[in-house]
Amino acid sequence: MALLDVSFPWGVCDAGYDVITIKFGHHNEIIIVPKRRRMRVKYPLQFNPALYRIFANLDGTPEACAEFASQYGLLSRCGDNPEGEPFKIWQRNIADMRKQIAAWEVDPTSLAFNDKSEIKVGECDAVLQLLPPDGRIALRVRPRTLLAGMEIQLAAAVARGLEVRRCDQCSQLFEVGPGGRRSQSRFCSKQCQINFNNEKQRKRTKQ
Repeated sequence: MALLDVSFPWGVCDAGYDVITIKFGHHNEIIIVPKRRRMRVKYPLQFNPALYRIFANLDGTPEACAEFASQYGLLSRCGDNPEGEPFKIWQRNIADMRKQIAAWEVDPTSLAFNDKSEIKVGECDAVLQLLPPDGRIALRVRPRTLLAGMEIQLAAAVARGLEVRRCDQCSQLFEVGPGGRRSQSRFCSKQCQINFNNEKQRKRTKQ
């Protein structure tokens, strides 16, 4: 089975990104732009197997999107592209990702049909790679953009039979099932479980 090529490299401006407003005719447009023309290569999918969840959990403000870009890069453009990326692109894709995750929560099979809930996975290549140590040949899906990589992550999680759940403490999304947390899990992390129990204990003490 084809798997995501997590070694996918992506250019990120090493100085981070700013939010600017440009006037176009009678309206203003918000743009996320690199702070300078210097880029470094990162591997955002290698250490973030569920980066799509971090993206979907953004609060949707330009500042939050610029902070995400500073860590992982722009969604579809080179990291040092002086034109940056329109904020409206981020808004649209965050909304689409949230919609797909919401459909996954209700009925994962709805994402497999040709309707408005399906996951659009585009801008990727199928490549053959030699895997160490024995040089076995494997088929991998290599995204061309960061956005495509996150879309593939989401699609792969659904295909693996994972379920998505919201943490009882922080309301953030997390995965349960094969490769995720245990099916009875109520928290996205041990720290959230500790915080939940501490708050519960404090409430009991006050009574």
